[in-house]
Amino acid sequence: MRQGITAVVLAAGNSRRFAGDKRMAGMPGGLTVLEQSLQNCSRAGLEIKLVLGVGDRELAEQYRRKGISTVLAEGGMGCSLAAGVKALDNSVAVLVVLADMPYIQAATLRLVAQSLEHAGIVRPVFAGQPGHPVAFSRHYFSQLMSLTADVGAREVLQRNHSAVYELPVDDAGVIRDIDYPGDIVSAGSL
Repeated sequence: MRQGITAVVLAAGNSRRFAGDKRMAGMPGGLTVLEQSLQNCSRAGLEIKLVLGVGDRELAEQYRRKGISTVLAEGGMGCSLAAGVKALDNSVAVLVVLADMPYIQAATLRLVAQSLEHAGIVRPVFAGQPGHPVAFSRHYFSQLMSLTADVGAREVLQRNHSAVYELPVDDAGVIRDIDYPGDIVSAGSL
């Protein structure tokens, strides 16, 4: 895999539907949802930029002490993504990883990143459904940095739809997020 590919992990959301902070919810195996998502990125060999909300200063400091680079953002998903991309140094590409998608396999993250060698934007597809993470080459950083809404990178994908490579994957984790406590399942039922 090319060096300089960063996973921008978006974890600044409010967990409105979860009835609590879903980032801190326990997963089978003892990790939290956020820890599992970060571990998957680390196992994939990706650099990590963790984007947290402005009210998460204490949590950001905890992750900084663990060696994870963090940035604080205010606003919706688009603002968080823009802040994360603006905080990158020498990255040649970015994978937009949603912290509430801890079931994505490290091998899938690696495959999406590697596929950037053949396309400017890569989006995994499982059973005909587009998923996450979406990867963008540096060419699209200025468009990502200009995002302000709560729709994330959808606008950039729509504007550049002819440049998107839809990568078929055999990993249901690319379409599974956690919105409610019942979405956390045992490892044996994945």
